[in-house]
Amino acid sequence: MLSWANLLMSYGTWSEPVTGGETASISRHNVSFKKSALMGLANIPELLGRGGALFDALRRGGGRFYLATDAIVEHVNFSRLRPTLTLRIQGARLSAASRAAKENWSASKRAVYVCAGPVIPLLRARVLLNKVFSPPP
Repeated sequence: MLSWANLLMSYGTWSEPVTGGETASISRHNVSFKKSALMGLANIPELLGRGGALFDALRRGGGRFYLATDAIVEHVNFSRLRPTLTLRIQGARLSAASRAAKENWSASKRAVYVCAGPVIPLLRARVLLNKVFSPPP
């Protein structure tokens, strides 16, 4: 069950049932890029962080994203509690730090998010469960 939970938390938005084609949102993992789209970017190593800066830079340059439903990736997820908790907690910390830096959050806004931290996974779970248990489009 933990393996499935990890799959849904990481890739649920882009997993079946889903419609392929142009999309505003793609996974930050298990993606490929056209070489020509990356050639115009000068600071790729800096853009590869957790905050999605690479996708933002490509979008600003007129880049478009596509979901290829015929592209199948075999993926292994954690299935034990300790690695799952470590992954989720550390991933959330990295994402929060990237977002706070990118959006130049004030100390008070950071404090609010720290206090709300335990609630955020519950909100994400609600969204994912709605997707999993709703009928296909």
